[in-house]
Amino acid sequence: MFEGREAGGPETARPNSDGGGKAWCEGRMGVNLSRVRVAWNVALVRLGVRKVLPREAVNRVRVEECGEPLVPWGGKWVREGVARRLEEAVRGLPEGFSLELLDGWRSPEEQARLREDAREAARNKGLEGESLERAVARWAANDSGHRTGGAVDVRLTFRGAEAFCGSGWKEFGAGTESGARVGEEAARNRGILHRARRAAGFANYPAEWWHFAFGDRLWAAYRGKRRAIYGPVEAPGGGENAEKRPEAMP
Repeated sequence: MFEGREAGGPETARPNSDGGGKAWCEGRMGVNLSRVRVAWNVALVRLGVRKVLPREAVNRVRVEECGEPLVPWGGKWVREGVARRLEEAVRGLPEGFSLELLDGWRSPEEQARLREDAREAARNKGLEGESLERAVARWAANDSGHRTGGAVDVRLTFRGAEAFCGSGWKEFGAGTESGARVGEEAARNRGILHRARRAAGFANYPAEWWHFAFGDRLWAAYRGKRRAIYGPVEAPGGGENAEKRPEAMP
């Protein structure tokens, strides 16, 4: 409950003395501490001390949907601008190297299944409670950029075979981080992959070396953009095609 203004004083809302005031103050303090924590962790990322931005910093990016369509590329749906940049990334690779597209746009159902896979992987690593939930959010966010068609998972190949980059796709562990210590060959391959990524204008999600992003909130947050240009979209043709890949479309 809140009392009205005091006689002769400015019109303000303030907590009364029935106990609600304490809860109100604690709530405000919690919100402020949360904002300070997010701002502090963002600063650590900018300084290079921390690698992964807090999810709150990504989610607060404003989306101004540009209306760009999904198009087929590598057997997956991606935004038109992403397809152009994938082509540019492939052209920037050394002779013999190419990219295999492992994942692009995802339906809500696909994203939910991936979250359950990530949850099971976290349990298998002995995580529980808040630690488990943080791991799931890190590896398979509800609001993943894959829902926008702006995020893609890629694999580097050399003469048609996988060029090993230190871990498998979706292994979910410390070795999947872009800056993880890996063997000499894997480090060289990651360098080739990420030089082509940067040249094509993609951002990388540091927890996953294979994750490229353009136009979505993650791209905007890591590139210091004021807004994202891609929001969640449906598959071409509507709900009946949500689970179909381009090659299965009529």
